[in-house]
Amino acid sequence: MTLNMISKEDFVKAIDAVRDNWDCEDEMNKVLVDHGNDGYVFLGGRCMDAVINLLHAIFGKADKDEWISYFCFDLDFGRDYHKGTIRDDDGSDIDLFTAEDLYDFLITNLNEE
Repeated sequence: MTLNMISKEDFVKAIDAVRDNWDCEDEMNKVLVDHGNDGYVFLGGRCMDAVINLLHAIFGKADKDEWISYFCFDLDFGRDYHKGTIRDDDGSDIDLFTAEDLYDFLITNLNEE
């Protein structure tokens, strides 16, 4: 059985949906904190995890270092990325400003496998 690779457009849509959910949760929780509530709202944590796990499975060994999760949560969907954050073995920057950059990086990893 041959599987088709996810298109860049569909990959970006999936990452954007996770980001939008993440941002919505964050905004709602800021409102709670502003009103003295120490609770936390989880809108779709399981769904976000499922999307990321599915993308990880699609890319397999190309995402063995969990770049997708790193991009989403450590780099805040690229918003916390800056030149020099990630370098390859020869010292060149690996750009992860956008989900498109992440996709291209994963495809490069996939082609090297």
